[in-house]
Amino acid sequence: MKVAGIEKGEKTKDIENRDNEVVLRRIISPKYPIDPYELLGFRNFKTPRIVPKEEVGTPVQEFFRDATVFLTGGTGFLGQVLIEKLLRCCPHINQIYVLVRVKRNKSPADRFETILQDSLFDRLKYEVPNYREKISYVSGCIDQPLLGLSEEDRSKISNDVNIIYHCAATVNFNEMLAKAIKVNTMGTREVIKVARDVKSLKALLYVSTAYSFCNHIDVGEKLYPMHIEPEAMIELVEQKSATELETEVAAYIKGWPNTYVFSKALAEWLILKEVSDLPVAILRPSIVICTWKEPLRGWINIMYGPLGLFLGFGLGILHIHDGDLRDETVDMVPVDMVVNSLICATKEIALNHKTKSNLNRAVPIYNYANASQNPITWKYISDICMDEVVKHWGFSNAIWYPSLNNLTCRSLYPILNLFLHRIPGLLIDFIFILTKREPILTKVYRKLDQLRDILRYFRVRKWLFKTDNVQSLWKNLSPEDKEIFYFDIKNVDWTEYFQCLVLGLRVFLMKDDIQTLPAARKKVTRLYIIHQLTKFIFYSLLTLFGMYMLIRFIEYRVNDLILHSKQ
Repeated sequence: MKVAGIEKGEKTKDIENRDNEVVLRRIISPKYPIDPYELLGFRNFKTPRIVPKEEVGTPVQEFFRDATVFLTGGTGFLGQVLIEKLLRCCPHINQIYVLVRVKRNKSPADRFETILQDSLFDRLKYEVPNYREKISYVSGCIDQPLLGLSEEDRSKISNDVNIIYHCAATVNFNEMLAKAIKVNTMGTREVIKVARDVKSLKALLYVSTAYSFCNHIDVGEKLYPMHIEPEAMIELVEQKSATELETEVAAYIKGWPNTYVFSKALAEWLILKEVSDLPVAILRPSIVICTWKEPLRGWINIMYGPLGLFLGFGLGILHIHDGDLRDETVDMVPVDMVVNSLICATKEIALNHKTKSNLNRAVPIYNYANASQNPITWKYISDICMDEVVKHWGFSNAIWYPSLNNLTCRSLYPILNLFLHRIPGLLIDFIFILTKREPILTKVYRKLDQLRDILRYFRVRKWLFKTDNVQSLWKNLSPEDKEIFYFDIKNVDWTEYFQCLVLGLRVFLMKDDIQTLPAARKKVTRLYIIHQLTKFIFYSLLTLFGMYMLIRFIEYRVNDLILHSKQ
């Protein structure tokens, strides 16, 4: 029976392998030579290995030997990448405590387990089989006093933790002022209180944004004056209702385009005032999007900012852009490189920390941005994304052929938005209702219009971010650490990067399985034919209408001349 069982297992495995080969032959061909599994990095996993305790690592790895980390925002986009990187590349780390709150009736335990099931952690599970021993969660919430931690968890953090990463934030640009302050500013205050009780704190890192002081065009690695103190703003939030604050939001955030960047700027000042005597630093990344190299390429699990525009292109939902794409630069950075810079900065600030008696010590700030070193434009990005969707990675749920018209005359946008977006959206939603499916396009176009308005401030301005501290951090790394914790933005190949982004949006965000690619490619071809036929019919009717109007005009003029000649 045992032998038979083995034989049956081997036959089943052979059948599965043959099925996989058949699928791969349909996906990879002379016309489509790129292996999507290779491009996303699924074939790059290293041999599983438990690193012996006596094995000495790189300087950064050794800094994390026996370290215990406390992390807020670990359930978020950047926080998850940070967890994965620390567990996979710092083999002698002791423990990571992740702050997790109740959300949508899911307990912290359930949310924590759900996060670890994400494909982001597939490589970690394969290469580091014992990773689960080094990570656990503590129940709490960033907007609660002392983070809502129990006495037991507070004691555990106070006694065990050496390093704190504060990544938690609400990144909603349209967030109500009261909530933005409670989460981003007051939440930082509560992290500071917890950090003050930590007995052997080596480093406290706060993840802010490069746009915290976007009211300055030249943004140095320093803080700039604000019209209101963080304590005064917190007092207003505690005294007034959210509705009262919202009626005067423009007056409170004057100089800042939204509540998100305003609340992050206040949080930075709070850190300077409250904990400049501690080993603390601020990391300011620009627009953080999908991974470039690791653990998987193109990994993304959140829809925000420009990613909504990219997805709109790929699904054939977004067809016009109001502005000259050639002139609009964009400052984006890969999340894995942001995390690598954050990890390396941790070691640097811990080693460079001066005595606590020096209360006037400047807080180190790291602007992690690309525009001054490796600039890209919206035109460059849109061309690559369109090319990749059309030629290689079509979306199964695309509703139209991907196409984008760049409107240099912005006054045309409302008219074309009506005819190319809103009206077709209503018609398709009507068809969805008739076929008993949920109408979505009207809602999608409304959100895209809101996103366009939100991003306009950032699209039409160009900032110069000074990155001296980041560049110095990179130069001071050992060659081994540069290989493991790579973050030199100058050498990012943006063409390769956005190829991965398009496929990553498809696979990781839209959950569109790679095996559906053959059908999706056929669909793109069909949509192309429909798109061209529609254009032909539209321009033909437009031409006929124009000719009809011209003939009627000529007839009118001829009849008018005849009438005048008779008189």
